[in-house]
Amino acid sequence: MVRPSNLLGLLVHGSMAVALSARDMDSSNDAAAAATDATSDSANRADFGKPGGAGKPGHGSGLGGASRPPQDDDENPPSTTPLAGSDASPWANWLSLGGTAVTKPTVASWGTNRLDVFVTGTTSELYHWWSSVVGTWSSVESLGGELHSSPVAVSVGENYLDVFALGRDDDIAYTSWNGNSWSGFTSLSDGNGYAFQTAPLVVTSGYRLDVFGLGLDSIIQRRTRLTPFNSFSEEWEAINDPGTNFEALNGTVSFGSAVWSQGDLHLFAVGTAGSHSELYWNKFDGGDQGSWEELGGILLSQPAAVAWGNGYIDVFVVGTDYQLYDNRYDGSRWSDWFPLGGTLESTPVVVADPANTFKVYAVGTDSGVYLKEWNGSEFSDWQDLNGTAIWTPAAASYDIGKVEVFALDTSHSLRYTGSL
Repeated sequence: MVRPSNLLGLLVHGSMAVALSARDMDSSNDAAAAATDATSDSANRADFGKPGGAGKPGHGSGLGGASRPPQDDDENPPSTTPLAGSDASPWANWLSLGGTAVTKPTVASWGTNRLDVFVTGTTSELYHWWSSVVGTWSSVESLGGELHSSPVAVSVGENYLDVFALGRDDDIAYTSWNGNSWSGFTSLSDGNGYAFQTAPLVVTSGYRLDVFGLGLDSIIQRRTRLTPFNSFSEEWEAINDPGTNFEALNGTVSFGSAVWSQGDLHLFAVGTAGSHSELYWNKFDGGDQGSWEELGGILLSQPAAVAWGNGYIDVFVVGTDYQLYDNRYDGSRWSDWFPLGGTLESTPVVVADPANTFKVYAVGTDSGVYLKEWNGSEFSDWQDLNGTAIWTPAAASYDIGKVEVFALDTSHSLRYTGSL
């Protein structure tokens, strides 16, 4: 596929719709993300500073200047108009799983060569495909439910899966696979009527699972489950209670990303006052929340974070010039923002490998799916994976160096490409 050289693209979330009946399936801050620790050798910060493969520079002042609030591609899907000169078959090298989805996909892996992918269908039910042999997939199955958001799938170990979404009453509901069967959907609101704005944010570390929800009052709430056999913590815990440090997030809060690294949980959120949106970070010491710290920037996207190496964390956003920007934490301090090029339309999706590397996927302004890789010392150029995607892709690693990527085409059918 031929693309103009400046369309090196990325997208905004998994941290950013087709209507279900009369309502949007996902609100403007849907940040359905899941992450786990990655372990490997430490990286060289000087190497990161090299432009190596960063792509073409963006336009304008980058992370400065006025902006619109962070965008969510579930509410504002990329344009699907083909570019002049594009191939007649934009999905070359992609295979179809079919279906008709009304939300972006989510995918998880609980073992080598195992992948489970989920979408919300036109009936508001959760739909599921699975594969345990590379290139061979089950037929689609319905897992029921009445979902009002994109699903979020995670695994805490072999033969365990949990899938979360907003339920019928905008509560957070989930269903679990125990190795033999699926449970029915269970609400985490426990009948207290607590409602949420967006799909939840879910992060795992070993058997531990933390679920974050953004309430209608813009307070971030959390519940925790320590093992697959335990119940969740009894009550929602407020992370940015107005009585404590809510003001630090500078007004309206939108969701972001979360990762575990070196035994600590790191939560990212966007504080928005008018058109000004900045990134904030909260380091939970061993899981106990700290205070919010400003990382700056004026953002057009939700953040996407990845933990890797010996305590490193990279968090990615789209700046006001539509480039991808990266800020790196070395275990004690942040690097400041570094441009990685691109002309972006959505929040990136990041997948870590155990071998000190990670991959960043996103959708460009031409709706193509793109890949940028960190090899332990520098970033690659943007790689064109083809496609004409309408929402943020999903991606998961199913073996060392092996990643499968999923996206919806313009007919809302699920497609995938792998070993990238």
